[in-house]
Amino acid sequence: MLKNKKIILFGGSTLILLTNLMVFLKLPHVVWIPSFMGAWFASKGLIYYRDFIQTHFPLSHLVVYPFLKLFNWNLEVEPFFSFIVLILTLIFIYFVNKSISSSNKGFWISGIFFSTLFWYFSTWVQYSQEALMGLILTMIFLLFIKTFLNKVITLRNLFLMGLLLSLTELSGQIASPTVFVFIISILLILKIKLSGKKGLGKNIFIFALGVFLPIITVFIYFLARGVLGDFYYW
Repeated sequence: MLKNKKIILFGGSTLILLTNLMVFLKLPHVVWIPSFMGAWFASKGLIYYRDFIQTHFPLSHLVVYPFLKLFNWNLEVEPFFSFIVLILTLIFIYFVNKSISSSNKGFWISGIFFSTLFWYFSTWVQYSQEALMGLILTMIFLLFIKTFLNKVITLRNLFLMGLLLSLTELSGQIASPTVFVFIISILLILKIKLSGKKGLGKNIFIFALGVFLPIITVFIYFLARGVLGDFYYW
């Protein structure tokens, strides 16, 4: 029985992968110019918001920086990063389903649903900050589900959720409403599960540490570079 489940899982996963690969190869490939140029300018020593204009937070650009540098800033390579983001998101969707159900039906339904809409709303093969946010938010949702279902709340998961929420926000301010909802939801879970128990303050502190650590790091960087005003303005 277990062997049959593994065969079905492998076959279904392969089918989803091959379908996405066919769509990836068929659709036009487009470069996300702000990401490519922002990463390239940064590689030349230029500073965000002072030496060139950018109206979004920079993390979604900088994430792809090592990938572009590895392939010597080849314009044709950047769209392949979107396929990597897609596959990673599907992997975390699988783990979300696994954490709440012993059946793989949820993964097939959500995997096909996600794959269809991912390419449909992209309208072409293109890396974007929305795709990156979707990946990080899926990771957060997995940790959120585990925190909600487990009897014991681990400080590691709280710190990681805070850290990932901060990184989501730093990928682009369009994520702010979703980040806010997650923060409130996590604090409510802590209050409900730890009400009347010791350690509530410690748990909130660890979570807040994860949230503010990347933000403070970015703040210090732009302050040290003397461009905090430009960062705020743009």
